Amino acid sequence: GQFVWPVTVFPREGLYHSPRPAEAMAVTFALSQLRLVIAQPPGVRPPGSILVERVASPDKYNPLTGLLWTVALSGPRGTLLAEIDGRAAYRVVAANARELPPLRGATSSTVSRLEQRSASLSEIARWPGMSIERASRILNALYLCGTLLVSRAHPAATAPSDSTTPS
Repeated sequence: GQFVWPVTVFPREGLYHSPRPAEAMAVTFALSQLRLVIAQPPGVRPPGSILVERVASPDKYNPLTGLLWTVALSGPRGTLLAEIDGRAAYRVVAANARELPPLRGATSSTVSRLEQRSASLSEIARWPGMSIERASRILNALYLCGTLLVSRAHPAATAPSDSTTPS
């Protein structure tokens, strides 16, 4: 559309800089149509940089997990990332889950279940409030935030196309 959302990512610091936080952008705009317009060298530096004149106001820096989470849940990709696709079982690394943004509804219960046990994509998609797309988005978000354990050898590991129906 007519809007450009400038974002500078600082992965080492676990931060991003933007005039607006990702959560506000998700409410205001359709992130499903998000696309990269241009990639440039950063115009700002992270907090603590020796180039203090290029460090922006502290309120313009936000945790990177918030951006990754928001884009994974609301962005244009509705399928699993290639890195975690295929025959797999998924589980949340509970120690890292406290870094996630606040969770609500079916997302919260899905993450809680995955803290307790491993499950395949097809199984997660059958949980209350889930679908293949929603489960894929949540798994992508967990992976990007560093809280997802992907097992290819776990007994629950199945390919996304496997249609396992409960008996």
